[in-house]
Amino acid sequence: MVGAKKAYYKKNQRAYEKFFELIGEFLAAVEANGAKIVDAEMEPWPHATADPDWVLSKYYFDMPELRGEAGCGRIIFATNEKMKLAYPVMFYTHKEYSKRPPDKDLGSLIRQAMEDARAQQRAASPTPPERPAS
Repeated sequence: MVGAKKAYYKKNQRAYEKFFELIGEFLAAVEANGAKIVDAEMEPWPHATADPDWVLSKYYFDMPELRGEAGCGRIIFATNEKMKLAYPVMFYTHKEYSKRPPDKDLGSLIRQAMEDARAQQRAASPTPPERPAS
Protein backbone atom coordinates (compact mmCIF):
# COMPACT_ATOMS: atom_id res chain seq x y z
CA MET A 1 0.00 0.00 0.00
CA VAL A 2 2.64 2.51 0.99
CA GLY A 3 4.14 4.28 -1.99
CA ALA A 4 1.08 3.87 -4.19
CA LYS A 5 -0.07 7.19 -5.59
CA LYS A 6 -3.75 7.12 -6.37
CA ALA A 7 -4.97 8.91 -9.49
CA TYR A 8 -6.78 11.53 -7.42
CA TYR A 9 -3.48 12.73 -5.92
CA LYS A 10 -1.27 12.62 -9.02
CA LYS A 11 -1.74 16.33 -9.69
CA ASN A 12 -1.87 17.51 -6.07
CA GLN A 13 1.38 16.84 -4.23
CA ARG A 14 0.32 18.86 -1.16
CA ALA A 15 -2.83 16.76 -0.67
CA TYR A 16 -0.81 13.58 -1.29
CA GLU A 17 1.64 14.57 1.46
CA LYS A 18 -1.25 15.43 3.82
CA PHE A 19 -2.79 12.03 3.08
CA PHE A 20 0.38 10.11 4.00
CA GLU A 21 0.89 12.28 7.09
CA LEU A 22 -2.67 11.46 8.14
CA ILE A 23 -2.14 7.72 7.55
CA GLY A 24 1.15 7.80 9.48
CA GLU A 25 -0.48 9.52 12.46
CA PHE A 26 -3.37 7.08 12.36
CA LEU A 27 -1.11 4.00 12.33
CA ALA A 28 1.00 5.43 15.18
CA ALA A 29 -2.19 5.94 17.23
CA VAL A 30 -3.28 2.36 16.52
CA GLU A 31 0.12 0.97 17.50
CA ALA A 32 0.07 3.00 20.72
CA ASN A 33 -3.56 2.48 21.71
CA GLY A 34 -5.07 -0.41 19.79
CA ALA A 35 -7.64 -0.47 17.01
CA LYS A 36 -10.62 -0.11 19.36
CA ILE A 37 -9.43 3.29 20.59
CA VAL A 38 -9.57 4.85 17.12
CA ASP A 39 -13.12 3.61 16.39
CA ALA A 40 -12.05 1.12 13.76
CA GLU A 41 -14.45 -1.68 12.87
CA MET A 42 -13.34 -5.28 12.88
CA GLU A 43 -13.44 -6.79 9.40
CA PRO A 44 -14.05 -10.41 8.45
CA TRP A 45 -10.99 -12.16 7.07
CA PRO A 46 -11.01 -13.19 3.42
CA HIS A 47 -10.98 -16.97 2.94
CA ALA A 48 -7.81 -18.74 4.16
CA THR A 49 -6.08 -15.61 5.48
CA ALA A 50 -7.03 -15.52 9.18
CA ASP A 51 -4.18 -15.58 11.66
CA PRO A 52 -4.86 -15.77 15.42
CA ASP A 53 -2.07 -13.26 16.17
CA TRP A 54 -3.60 -10.60 13.92
CA VAL A 55 -6.80 -8.55 13.89
CA LEU A 56 -8.18 -7.15 10.64
CA SER A 57 -9.95 -3.79 10.88
CA LYS A 58 -11.33 -0.97 8.76
CA TYR A 59 -11.31 2.72 9.55
CA TYR A 60 -13.34 5.45 7.82
CA PHE A 61 -11.81 8.90 7.37
CA ASP A 62 -12.00 12.05 5.24
CA MET A 63 -9.51 12.07 2.37
CA PRO A 64 -7.57 15.36 2.30
CA GLU A 65 -8.84 17.83 -0.30
CA LEU A 66 -11.28 15.41 -1.96
CA ARG A 67 -15.05 15.80 -2.10
CA GLY A 68 -18.05 13.57 -2.69
CA GLU A 69 -17.61 9.79 -2.81
CA ALA A 70 -13.88 10.19 -3.46
CA GLY A 71 -13.57 12.04 -0.15
CA CYS A 72 -14.92 9.09 1.87
CA GLY A 73 -11.72 7.19 2.59
CA ARG A 74 -11.24 3.77 4.14
CA ILE A 75 -8.15 1.95 5.28
CA ILE A 76 -8.04 -1.76 5.94
CA PHE A 77 -5.22 -2.63 8.29
CA ALA A 78 -3.97 -5.54 10.34
CA THR A 79 -2.78 -5.22 13.92
CA ASN A 80 -0.58 -7.55 15.90
CA GLU A 81 -0.55 -6.88 19.64
CA LYS A 82 2.53 -9.04 20.28
CA MET A 83 4.57 -7.17 17.68
CA LYS A 84 3.02 -3.80 18.64
CA LEU A 85 2.39 -3.25 14.96
CA ALA A 86 -0.34 -1.77 12.78
CA TYR A 87 0.19 -2.65 9.14
CA PRO A 88 -1.74 -0.96 6.33
CA VAL A 89 -3.21 -3.42 3.84
CA MET A 90 -5.23 -1.20 1.51
CA PHE A 91 -6.74 2.23 1.34
CA TYR A 92 -9.57 3.11 -0.98
CA THR A 93 -12.49 5.47 -1.41
CA HIS A 94 -16.22 4.89 -1.46
CA LYS A 95 -16.10 5.87 -5.13
CA GLU A 96 -13.70 2.99 -5.89
CA TYR A 97 -15.57 0.38 -3.84
CA SER A 98 -18.98 1.13 -2.35
CA LYS A 99 -18.71 -1.87 -0.01
CA ARG A 100 -15.35 -3.60 0.25
CA PRO A 101 -12.76 -4.76 -2.28
CA PRO A 102 -13.17 -8.37 -3.46
CA ASP A 103 -11.81 -11.01 -1.06
CA LYS A 104 -9.52 -12.34 -3.78
CA ASP A 105 -7.76 -8.96 -4.01
CA LEU A 106 -7.73 -8.42 -0.25
CA GLY A 107 -6.48 -11.94 0.47
CA SER A 108 -3.31 -11.55 -1.56
CA LEU A 109 -2.65 -8.10 -0.07
CA ILE A 110 -3.18 -9.40 3.47
CA ARG A 111 -0.82 -12.35 2.99
CA GLN A 112 1.82 -9.99 1.58
CA ALA A 113 1.33 -7.46 4.40
CA MET A 114 1.71 -10.10 7.12
CA GLU A 115 4.82 -11.53 5.46
CA ASP A 116 6.30 -8.04 5.14
CA ALA A 117 5.57 -7.39 8.82
CA ARG A 118 7.22 -10.65 9.86
CA ALA A 119 10.27 -9.83 7.72
CA GLN A 120 10.52 -6.39 9.34
CA GLN A 121 10.24 -7.97 12.77
CA ARG A 122 13.00 -10.47 11.98
CA ALA A 123 15.23 -7.71 10.62
CA ALA A 124 14.67 -5.58 13.74
CA SER A 125 15.35 -8.45 16.17
CA PRO A 126 18.89 -8.65 17.43
CA THR A 127 20.66 -11.76 16.28
CA PRO A 128 22.10 -13.94 19.02
CA PRO A 129 25.89 -13.90 19.31
CA GLU A 130 27.84 -16.69 17.64
CA ARG A 131 28.79 -19.55 19.91
CA PRO A 132 32.56 -19.83 20.30
CA ALA A 133 34.10 -22.83 18.61
CA SER A 134 35.26 -25.45 21.06
